Amino acid sequence: MTSINACGFRFVQSLEEEISSGTVELPSFPDIPFRIKKALDDPDITAREVAQIVATDPVFSARILNVANSAALARVSGPISDIPNAVTRIGFRMAHAVAMSVAMSQVMQEAPVGKVRDRLTRLWRHSLSVAALSYLIAKSRRAWNPDEAMLAGLMHDIGKVYIFSRAHKEYGELIDDDMILDAIVTQWHGGIGEAILLNWGFSPAMAQVASEHDCLERDGEQVDLTDVVLVANLFDYALLDGVDLEETLVEQWRVLPAFGRLDLTASDIQELATGSREEMQAITAALGS
Repeated sequence: MTSINACGFRFVQSLEEEISSGTVELPSFPDIPFRIKKALDDPDITAREVAQIVATDPVFSARILNVANSAALARVSGPISDIPNAVTRIGFRMAHAVAMSVAMSQVMQEAPVGKVRDRLTRLWRHSLSVAALSYLIAKSRRAWNPDEAMLAGLMHDIGKVYIFSRAHKEYGELIDDDMILDAIVTQWHGGIGEAILLNWGFSPAMAQVASEHDCLERDGEQVDLTDVVLVANLFDYALLDGVDLEETLVEQWRVLPAFGRLDLTASDIQELATGSREEMQAITAALGS
């Protein structure tokens, strides 16, 4: 066994142990999203109380205001300059999604320049696109709450963030071996992502997204949150590759259960790919600016 293979084996063993013991936790993650989530679990929470949490961090405050005043997400006319009204305008779920977006971007930016930073940068761009697509699909199909779908899309690959971060800090040899690292990511990112989201107190539906968004043949009678993100994930990869979405749907995607449950036709795909492009770009810019 080569040293790289041995390193990969040790890493996989550590991942197995962490999942089994329930100790998977993404390090250095800002705490404000969790404070917001804890507040939102209170059915009597007010926008002003949420705003008080947001206002403790200027970066979070600026992003909340940016989203509230964005063309894509503003629900009333006129600019807003205070946090309570911004939270009221965008809604509690969206406020939580924005907080997670800021926290995720901070984690990505802390990675040192090099291959791991390049991987995380590409992953972050993909996550933002999937978040926007998930929002648009949920809204157009009335399949799920769009704000929750956006958050699920944003967090669907959190397991990859963990693996890249751990590999860099403790198993540096793997960063330069794309084949072994990609194999580990493919096998483990779903289970790791599910464990992280459950540890963070997210719903089972959100954790299931992290676990099953790559399971193209997943079955079920009713459309669920994972279906929305699974389809958004495929859309983004197809758009990156420059494929013909309508042709791909007819030839490949139409047999996938998620597309059937969402009742997506070729014309629906084309509309999402072209007619919603401006809105998608606005959502991505608002979350990732």
